[in-house]
Amino acid sequence: MSEVRQRSVFRESLVLERRSVLVALAASVSVSIATVALSGSAAWLIVRSAQRPALLSLTMLMGVVQLLALGKAAGRYGERVSTHQAALRIMARVRAMTALRLDPDNAEAWNTLGLALRATGAIDLALSAFITAQGLRPDRLDYVLNGVEATVVGQADTRSDEATPAEAELARLTVACDRNPLSAVLQIGRGMLLERLGRRSEAIDALETATALTPDAATPLRLLSGVLARSSRVREAERVLRRVTTLEPDNAQARNDHAAVLMR
Repeated sequence: MSEVRQRSVFRESLVLERRSVLVALAASVSVSIATVALSGSAAWLIVRSAQRPALLSLTMLMGVVQLLALGKAAGRYGERVSTHQAALRIMARVRAMTALRLDPDNAEAWNTLGLALRATGAIDLALSAFITAQGLRPDRLDYVLNGVEATVVGQADTRSDEATPAEAELARLTVACDRNPLSAVLQIGRGMLLERLGRRSEAIDALETATALTPDAATPLRLLSGVLARSSRVREAERVLRRVTTLEPDNAQARNDHAAVLMR
């Protein structure tokens, strides 16, 4: 990647991270003010103590010094957290962009870019990156589920009179399932998105289709059992989890899920 392009990506990243950058600047200013105030109040406390006044007359001044010290520490902690978060997300995005420049068909780089964009609230761009990763590696379930999570996050920031990203992604997954009805990955992604939208009966149908396509896979069975349990269909969830424990007898998570269902 050229130096000009690197600077452009860095500037775009700073725009996406403007909230973290503003928080860091505010915390830095508060730390500077607290430092100056702490130095002044501590010096005044020393001067007053040298005059040997009554202890009660110094109580308020000592409280001010302690509060300023705590405020300085809290501000410095907030500054470090916000700047580190912003820097790490910017670096993840720049690295992904560099990898994509070298290999535009790198699905993992597209997925990493989507995760970095999702963390900064750029949901539309993140979803585009996840969709690209899915197109390059249609067999990767985690890419589809990352896209589902991105749409759910974006749904909370959408006004009621606008089409939500979740609805658009659901329409895309529905069309993809119609074009490729033998893809269990697409069916799982559609089912989990339907479940997040509260349409659990349709989600169960999609996940049952996925389990029929891959009867020896434990992942769609575990997801199906979770949706069934949350839909108060406990007996069906228990039956599905028995299949999971049969397929993966050493899966501790499946045994824990089975025990949790039995306790309902």
